[in-house]
Amino acid sequence: AGPIPATSDQITRAYARRMHRPYRLRVPEGAVKLLGEAGERLLLDSAKVYPARLEADGFEWRHRRVEQAIDAVFSAPVRAPA
Repeated sequence: AGPIPATSDQITRAYARRMHRPYRLRVPEGAVKLLGEAGERLLLDSAKVYPARLEADGFEWRHRRVEQAIDAVFSAPVRAPA
């Protein structure tokens, strides 16, 4: 996806919407903490990364938002294996 940040929750919701499926994947934070520190870091931590250098260099995004990227994936023709 493009330079607009998206959380895991937003990505999962966008997939559910595009697939016409209910979104029921939320896991309570307390349950994740039961996995220990590694589980917390893996599933709860986030990094806000913005591609400032790419944009400064003139990179043009096909899909600026995660919803646009997911729509493109589902709209792409299916290719037969080689």
